[in-house]
Amino acid sequence: MLDFKIENNEFPAGYRIAQKVPVDFNSDTSTDDLWILHSKATIEYWELFDQIKQGILEFSEIPLAHPSLMDLKVEIAERIIKNCICCERRCKVNRKNRELGYCRISSVSRCASEFLHRGEEPELVPSHTIFFTGCVFSCVYCQNWDISTRPECGIEIEPPQFAKIIDARRRQGSRNVNFVTPYTTSPYCFESNQ
Repeated sequence: MLDFKIENNEFPAGYRIAQKVPVDFNSDTSTDDLWILHSKATIEYWELFDQIKQGILEFSEIPLAHPSLMDLKVEIAERIIKNCICCERRCKVNRKNRELGYCRISSVSRCASEFLHRGEEPELVPSHTIFFTGCVFSCVYCQNWDISTRPECGIEIEPPQFAKIIDARRRQGSRNVNFVTPYTTSPYCFESNQ
């Protein structure tokens, strides 16, 4: 299975392939045009994916693109955060400027805890489980009510540091990253339960 090849570093993760797909855009490109470029670049992504999978191209020999499909995805995400439509409530606040909508979450997520969880299905264990605060669903039966209804709890963390934590847990044996609490934003925070 491909998932196990990615886990064992025998096949590149999708974001790494996306970093090698060139896309020509800049900050003046309209959001509508960015989405059109995204659709076209996604086709190129899958062509490149298949060529790597079939052994036609060697991943390490493909140069990084600047800007890339990954850069394009980041640009689109940044624009969405500035006029937030990440959940079904579509409150359109500017989370980048730390305005708070229904979710009461700014552009930097908060996390209540993270740890290696061993209670999942055998194929997933150990699972690097990260519990985020806040949620837009407000379900009265939520098992994580104490953190899902209190987005101000937990701590913020910058993406590079967060990536290092995920990488460290991978070296400790995690087989996946399990983001818990169904709100939609970039996961930029955590509090360690070591």
